[in-house]
Amino acid sequence: MDGDQLGKSTLFQVNIIQVLDNQDYFQRMFYQVQAQNEAIRNQSEESNRKFGLTHNSIERTCSALNEKLEQNRIDLSTLEPVWLRSMRSILSDRFDLHQSILNKLDSKLDKNIEEVRADLGFASGHVNPNNRKFKLSVSNILISDQKMEILQ
Repeated sequence: MDGDQLGKSTLFQVNIIQVLDNQDYFQRMFYQVQAQNEAIRNQSEESNRKFGLTHNSIERTCSALNEKLEQNRIDLSTLEPVWLRSMRSILSDRFDLHQSILNKLDSKLDKNIEEVRADLGFASGHVNPNNRKFKLSVSNILISDQKMEILQ
């Protein structure tokens, strides 16, 4: 081998080493890019999955809210008569209670008037206007009459 061939052979070997080094470098870069692409794809799939879950959750929430809104509209339309019936019942019960109390008071008043008349002798026709009990009873009756006028 002469020097020229030796130089060419050495140069060829250097070129082969550079090509192999470049090939190794590009192979490593290719694997690195491929790994990054895989990571991005996995991340994208995970993001899509999370987005899908979030989207489904939002759809279910909106659907439930719409159902609740519709149910509340129906409830509001039926609520008013129930409220009115309830108030009517309460007012009727209170009226009955007050009417019962008034009837008892009226009965008691009639009984007291009869007792006073009996005590004062109105039933027998003998009344002593100077009788202290008579004067007190008459004033009580007048007071009772004033109370009845106020109640009416």
